[in-house]
Amino acid sequence: MNPSPPRSRERRQPEVGRNIRVLLYHRILPGNTKGAKEIKFVPERQFRDQLGLLDRWGFTPITFNDYRLILEGELISPRKPIILTFDDGYKNTYDVAVPILQEFGMCAVLFVLGDRGVKTNRWDAGLNLPQVELMNDQNILELHQMGFEIGSHSLTHTRLTALPKESAWHEISRSRMLLEITLNAPVLTFAYPYGLLNQTLKDMVAAAGFRQACSAWSGPMNFSSDPFEIRRIEVNRSTGMPEFGLKVLGPYPAVRSIHAKTRQFLSDRKQPGHASQIKTLLLLSAGLGWPDRAGLEQREAADRFPRMVPLIESLNACILDERYLQSAPRWRSAAYKLTGIGIAQVLEAFAVRKKYDVIVSWGEHLGLPLAGLFRLTGSRTPHVSIFSWISKPKKAHLLKMVHPAIDRIILMSSAQAEFATGTLHIPSSKISLLRWPVDQKFWRPLGGPQDVICSVGREMRDYESLVEALRPLDIPCHIAAGGQLSVGKADTWMKSLENNASLPRNVTVGPMDFTDLRKLYDRSRFVVIPLRETDTDNGTTSILEAMAMGKAVICSRVNGQRDVIQEGTTGLFVPPGDVGALRDAIRFLWSHPDIAAEMGIRARQHIERFHALDGWITDVQQVILEMLAQRGRILAPDVSHLQNAAKTEANAAPLSLIHETH
Repeated sequence: MNPSPPRSRERRQPEVGRNIRVLLYHRILPGNTKGAKEIKFVPERQFRDQLGLLDRWGFTPITFNDYRLILEGELISPRKPIILTFDDGYKNTYDVAVPILQEFGMCAVLFVLGDRGVKTNRWDAGLNLPQVELMNDQNILELHQMGFEIGSHSLTHTRLTALPKESAWHEISRSRMLLEITLNAPVLTFAYPYGLLNQTLKDMVAAAGFRQACSAWSGPMNFSSDPFEIRRIEVNRSTGMPEFGLKVLGPYPAVRSIHAKTRQFLSDRKQPGHASQIKTLLLLSAGLGWPDRAGLEQREAADRFPRMVPLIESLNACILDERYLQSAPRWRSAAYKLTGIGIAQVLEAFAVRKKYDVIVSWGEHLGLPLAGLFRLTGSRTPHVSIFSWISKPKKAHLLKMVHPAIDRIILMSSAQAEFATGTLHIPSSKISLLRWPVDQKFWRPLGGPQDVICSVGREMRDYESLVEALRPLDIPCHIAAGGQLSVGKADTWMKSLENNASLPRNVTVGPMDFTDLRKLYDRSRFVVIPLRETDTDNGTTSILEAMAMGKAVICSRVNGQRDVIQEGTTGLFVPPGDVGALRDAIRFLWSHPDIAAEMGIRARQHIERFHALDGWITDVQQVILEMLAQRGRILAPDVSHLQNAAKTEANAAPLSLIHETH
């Protein structure tokens, strides 16, 4: 690639603090992009047309370094400056975007990772997105020499809001140091990964020596207002030329604002002044005996309950449970006595929908009926559903009919996500695949003796095979069946445990509360989760709790349980229903405590890296905000206010709101 200097800049006096549009790109893809799964790219031809429009309209791309020189009087500002930025440092930015920029004599700012050992977008692992090559050292050095500005995008592209202060500082400061070593030049501009930031991070970026920092776009930007929260306007494959023109020329923010306010007026809804003011109605399964907000805070502070308050705070949520129903008007309360509690929750959510900006339903038994009601009535209330088992025939049939009334479906099983897009033909843009969470601050190693094993949970459990596997062994095992043995109906999964007289002497059964269950995990050398064949991820809550406690897990190898355990690294798989194989695995780990302990250490590390509470909460928030932006309920997905991770220790993983019922 031959260096081609950017066009000369016109000579005018700088206007300090003037508005300059900053555009955000990710990938520029060559050729036919039909069928591409992600949205954050621009086809090559579309990108060329956009640059051609900028050229015809007289815009001159500059860098942040140029802008600093303009402010210092070292460079004269062009008549129409604009800044083009590219995040993540993809190789196709070098291969495709840069040659087109050169054709037009334009420059850009490229934000790359400080850890030059990261070769692909591994942060997208598990999201069903392609792994894409990143630029190498020679690429970024060449671009730097050509006049493109290289900025830092952190060390490893992690969610900085979900890290302890020491780790966040390491990500920020070390990224600058390593890039400056590579370039042999100052690196003065930073871009927050995922656009996530808070005041603490802004202070760190400034202390690390950066002069400016970019977030995502959330409104008009005046550089002088806050140089460490420079807001950008994203351009992706859905950005047509008319919209691109509006974004560049300036009316775009006003048009978006008018559009959003008009929609709000027509739906008799109040427009939120800021994304942080969004009110959420959260539907959770009732009848589980959760304490009220004050009770939750007391129990969590006393370390007697997995954390739930951070989720409530981050979503600014009201929980619609049996306690909420007590505040309904008399006539509705009387009607609800004739329905089941789940139907009452759905009807009450529909009745109060206009008081909230978004409804989040957790569980198919709540989300599917609510979506059906929305579809029957034509309601346009924003609705996000968190589902776990949509492939069950009746649920699948209902979801296929009502999913148009659900804006986003959050799934945490790749098998279920594949079913949603492949079998039900739900648009992939509507599916958000996140990792299951667990509160690793509560579920943590306590350091007690390890003289038993245990099994936990109820649904889809193959306890008959477990009991038979344990019968000839002299290994004590306690089965804690999800906190309840009676579910008010014939329970095929618990049938083998109903007659205690038939159990071997080394097997005991009994429910446990959270603190007692934590003690049981801690006493266990490893944990066994025997499952019947299923395409859903039954057992994940118990598996994550065990791994967070630093325990290896033996699990049945079923199709739905494939996203958490790493075979031979954090646990062992056995064929479902194979008593002999299950017995051999139990005997092996029991007789090799060093191997079990090493697996447990790696299991805890895996939880800390991939299943952390603050990261999961941030993901859920981002799903909601992006949906509301597309619906015109907020101007754009401004996630800079998400400071819940700064309030809690990093990597404290998400709790099980519905303990082992999925």
